[in-house]
Amino acid sequence: YAEDYPHCALLWICWAATRMSVDDLANRCFERICSYQHRLTQSGLVRKPYRSACNFEADFYATAICAKAALLRNDAARAEGAGDALMRALDANRSNMSERKRFNLRWRWQDGFVQESGPTQCVLQAADGQLHSMLGFPALVLMELSRTKLSRASAYATASLDLLNFIKGSRGVRTSPQAHVVAAAAAAAKDSSLATQIANELASQMRTSVSLMGDGANKWETMDHAAEAAFWLCYVDRSLASGALASS
Repeated sequence: YAEDYPHCALLWICWAATRMSVDDLANRCFERICSYQHRLTQSGLVRKPYRSACNFEADFYATAICAKAALLRNDAARAEGAGDALMRALDANRSNMSERKRFNLRWRWQDGFVQESGPTQCVLQAADGQLHSMLGFPALVLMELSRTKLSRASAYATASLDLLNFIKGSRGVRTSPQAHVVAAAAAAAKDSSLATQIANELASQMRTSVSLMGDGANKWETMDHAAEAAFWLCYVDRSLASGALASS
């Protein structure tokens, strides 16, 4: 993530600072995240901040980062702009999703979708080892956008469910170590069955991976993944619990 998504770490800091009411830090992180948002299309950019209207590479996950940051900082205009960019990318992918079982994550001004098949360029339904978080996080953010007073709130909900349906058809998603945020998106969408299946499998994997943790870089990568997974597992528990209370 560090090379393509330098704003990802900024989002986590912005999120924590917002929850702790450290507004100066949260605002500084938000300003830096906004520098990765295209000024015309409102899409999120990878690798480098916005410099040119036409020479850029945008990304579905990066756009969701921009939308989430805007929601955290109550910037409705930026949240709506990024949400609409997510919707356009989803709509442009619909034929790929139905015919090729593929979701393209990257696009450029001059030639449209990037057709490479790397883990951060696309998600393939029929292939193993996919980064399901590339779609799971946008699905969650779209569901959060649907709970605002924005004019297209209902359309965001539909888009989120369409993404979740595509993810549910992916090979190995229920046992994927990268599916933690998919569980969170499913819980937010009140799909308790999918959320619970993924969460239980992930918790089992985490117990095993921590017991086998080695030294050096692999240890820190395992700890980093475990911390993120633990956050999303807590999110799942809260979402399912609040849903159960609301229905009782």
